[in-house]
Amino acid sequence: MDERHQHPPRFSLLLWQAGDLLPDEAREVEEHITACEHCRALLAEVREDVDTFEAGLPQHLARLKNRLAVEPRRREIGQRGRRWQRWAMPLLMVAVAASLMLILMPGVLDGPPTEGPQPTIRYKGSFTLQAVVKRGKEQFFAKEDIRLHPGDALAMIINTADAGYVTLFSYDSRGTLTPLVPPSEAQKDPTPHRLSAPGRHLMPGSAELDEVLGKERVVAIFSTSSFSRVVLHQRAKALLTRGEQLSPQNLELDSVISVLRFEKVAEVP
Repeated sequence: MDERHQHPPRFSLLLWQAGDLLPDEAREVEEHITACEHCRALLAEVREDVDTFEAGLPQHLARLKNRLAVEPRRREIGQRGRRWQRWAMPLLMVAVAASLMLILMPGVLDGPPTEGPQPTIRYKGSFTLQAVVKRGKEQFFAKEDIRLHPGDALAMIINTADAGYVTLFSYDSRGTLTPLVPPSEAQKDPTPHRLSAPGRHLMPGSAELDEVLGKERVVAIFSTSSFSRVVLHQRAKALLTRGEQLSPQNLELDSVISVLRFEKVAEVP
């Protein structure tokens, strides 16, 4: 085994720093960092990259919004212009955010993802969602409609230009809504997860996929104002059960929404 693979991957260093590793894994990483000058320096670089990205995110988004506000005025007024705004504006946002992720990604994984997918990011205003899959010793970014297996673990990363409140949940093929962030049942803890500052946030813990096969999705909902998870989950489940779209209007909440869709299939021996 070469020296590179004797060190924990950068993503494990991030999870260790956030306190989200399993106890045995955390102990191994901590022991390694204590004895390894290379990984201590690497952890410092990762922290610096994250700080730099978070500091620059609001300015990047502000410049993007200004450009998007000016460009449609140069178009002819009419149906054609309105159609252009609907598809061109999200594409411009994806292009700018993709360039930001190229700066951030070296600090997330130790080398390229093992299966090559690009980060899965949904854009709703200034809110993004990214999922990293851990399968055994492999770690890779999830892409839209990816096939995952029972036992895979998902770590969620979000970026936002504002402080506020967020909740994440999954909805599976049986119609079960499962809280992910916060992980407790909404009836026991109706308060969403608080984000005290804008920037990039690694969500606490990770979600291990159960044995229920079929289409599934992870939903992230962010608002600058606090809300009741009980009411929100009830509305979201009713909409999803009826096959209706999740939107701020349908949820009756001033919010932005990101959705990661995937299919859970049995792993072939």
